[in-house]
Amino acid sequence: MNDPKTYPGLIKKVLSSISLESLNTFITIIAASLAAYTGYQAHKVSTQVNLLESGIKKAGLVKDLIEILASSDKKMQKDIALIVLNRTISQDQETRLMTAEIAEQIYKDNHATAKAYAKEFDLNPENKGKTCRLAEITEFPASVVAFRVIEENNPDRAQVLLRELGREIKPSEGKSATTSSNSTSCIEVLVSHYSFFNKVTWLQFNKQGRQGDVMSFGTKLNDIGFNVPTRDSKVETELVDSGYTWRDDTEKVSSVRFYHPSDRPRAVRLQRLTERFFNQYVRLDDMSVRMPNKPFGQVEIWIHFKD
Repeated sequence: MNDPKTYPGLIKKVLSSISLESLNTFITIIAASLAAYTGYQAHKVSTQVNLLESGIKKAGLVKDLIEILASSDKKMQKDIALIVLNRTISQDQETRLMTAEIAEQIYKDNHATAKAYAKEFDLNPENKGKTCRLAEITEFPASVVAFRVIEENNPDRAQVLLRELGREIKPSEGKSATTSSNSTSCIEVLVSHYSFFNKVTWLQFNKQGRQGDVMSFGTKLNDIGFNVPTRDSKVETELVDSGYTWRDDTEKVSSVRFYHPSDRPRAVRLQRLTERFFNQYVRLDDMSVRMPNKPFGQVEIWIHFKD
């Protein structure tokens, strides 16, 4: 029975015992199964090829982005490249830390460039009486995107970095024979940006008759640990009738403004305290992209009274 010569006869005998209709069904099932298996294998191969191509394209994209980030010009392209890089590469912990390191190098480089410009500006006699346009001329603080990436991927390092950079700059470095006692040197402008330990809350409002309420609010904030500037033991306030946030394009509303992502938690707390004290809606305004040259730690409360 195991003789191969008997196999053809056996197969012929088995097939002759199967009806034609059953045989067609059997062949159809076999053909369909083979087609499905072949299709599955083809799909696997196609998927693997696509993944490989995707990996190659992503690798090429990352390479191009790194080249843009390493260039010394095209600030807008650098910001966009850093954003895309942060969203393109994998988000495992090791890769996130690597992305934060890349952003930190960009941030430090911009900081060093700004510091060098500020010192040179202050020591140049031709600049006596001129205004230091640090944010306009240098890429500082154009690195707001870089700092956002650092905070997102390594928030602890972001806080340490602020302290390190703040300690690097000494106000005395900007004083020269051309700097009058009343003027602010360019290096002092840079120092004020990194006043990380000097968290200040400014109060601004629109109705002169409500100044007493605003000052009482400022005193309460000071009592619970916020730093609201005072003069002659009284809270400093500013009467302003512009800059409030609009809701639904129909009415002005009060707002709490912060200028750096690291100040958001404090701004959120101030938003809640303001709403509770004045019993009105207060909007949280993130101004870090529009006005990144404001000092770290500065939060402003704009109180709009309707009556």
